[in-house]
Amino acid sequence: MLYRSRGGGAAVGTAGYGAHLHKKDKTSTLGMTYQVAKAQVKSGELTVYRAAKVYGIPKPTLYMHVTDKRGTKGTPIGR
Repeated sequence: MLYRSRGGGAAVGTAGYGAHLHKKDKTSTLGMTYQVAKAQVKSGELTVYRAAKVYGIPKPTLYMHVTDKRGTKGTPIGR
């Protein structure tokens, strides 16, 4: 069980308590990872499968980034 000290210091039993990434920092780093992976796939250095493994990005997500289909909706079917 974790306990916080009253003085606002570090919690007992945790390493680096209070040292966390802000959401903005995490997403900007992730965006750079997608850009690097996308550039390497488009240049032919890596395949989508290999880039997904190397950078820890889901294959379908990376594929959507590479084919520039991210954020677009498919063709409506039916009427």
